[in-house]
Amino acid sequence: MAASPRGAFLDPLLGRSEGTQFDAPKFGWLGSISNEVGVCAFRTAAGIKSWSDMRTKPTIIGSTGAGADSDVFPTVLRKMFKLPMKVVAGYASAAEVVVAIKRNEVDGRCGWSWSSLVSWNRDNV
Repeated sequence: MAASPRGAFLDPLLGRSEGTQFDAPKFGWLGSISNEVGVCAFRTAAGIKSWSDMRTKPTIIGSTGAGADSDVFPTVLRKMFKLPMKVVAGYASAAEVVVAIKRNEVDGRCGWSWSSLVSWNRDNV
């Protein structure tokens, strides 16, 4: 048994196996201590209002790095649905991604827990 960030086991399946010391398909999922909904949120100027917009409008998504929800969610969406998303990783924290959105450096963030999004942006939800 192990506890890990919920996206960490996906890295080898997403082609990022360098340095990985486990075989992801051999693991089974037992459960989670939280019941959190992950969403993608975009700044208004990105013009994303629907799934159709996500499928056709290029966007830049901010991320903290490999294994983080902010990286795994958009990478899976991009690969599964061929979305025109570019993921920019390397922000020091989730708060830095929010600052990048406000500075118009990136268009949005994916894998953002709904409760966190609401607490950060109560006036905008």
